[in-house]
Amino acid sequence: ATPVFETPLGRIGMQVCYDIFFPTQSLALAHAGAELILNISASPTTSRPLFHRMLPARAIETTCAAVISGQNPNRRV
Repeated sequence: ATPVFETPLGRIGMQVCYDIFFPTQSLALAHAGAELILNISASPTTSRPLFHRMLPARAIETTCAAVISGQNPNRRV
């Protein structure tokens, strides 16, 4: 499992993008002591609604705070 980091804000577990679709990965972070799960994603506009549905589900399943960080919508590639 991904390590959990001790920070001034609490114990943070990190996920990358598609990890949010796998509950066992979030549960492993919670069992490792995460208080907050941070998912870093560059989800395109078409799949963003799916990510917004998954985030509350992972928070409920793990009893952790859950945050998603997205890509800047004004960014040009």
